[in-house]
Amino acid sequence: MNTPISNFPDLHSIPPTGNSTFSGYRVDFSGYGRVYSLKTKMYLSHFPNNTGYVYVNLIDDNKKVINVALHKVIWSAKENMPLSYLKENNLDIHHIDGFTFNNNPANLTSLSRKDNLCEKITIQRKKLQNRLDTAKKIISLRQQFENEGYN
Repeated sequence: MNTPISNFPDLHSIPPTGNSTFSGYRVDFSGYGRVYSLKTKMYLSHFPNNTGYVYVNLIDDNKKVINVALHKVIWSAKENMPLSYLKENNLDIHHIDGFTFNNNPANLTSLSRKDNLCEKITIQRKKLQNRLDTAKKIISLRQQFENEGYN
């Protein structure tokens, strides 16, 4: 659902990419990052895909609808680089905190595809290690209770 903007935060332009320009939109860097439509004077609705990334539909100045990942749009505006720069340089946008819905510019950085994959693997390993550590603590507590005569 689109929501009207009540106060005008610091809004940033989306750089043109290829044949597409997006003069009707601005990126809001506050909160988790959003895209504002100058035409409707509302924030765009966004939706997650099946991999957990948030997408928006932009209509370029040629009236072409473009479905694009929100984190890429926000990074593009933050760095003042066209979206095409990512593909041309084999870069991915990495969510520093691992939370793909957090598209705040401070949470986004560009990495090579290889480095981004390594980061994802590291995050998964940390999650697994945390689960293993928790399981060990539970087993230890249970053993302690049993040794003290509790069942």
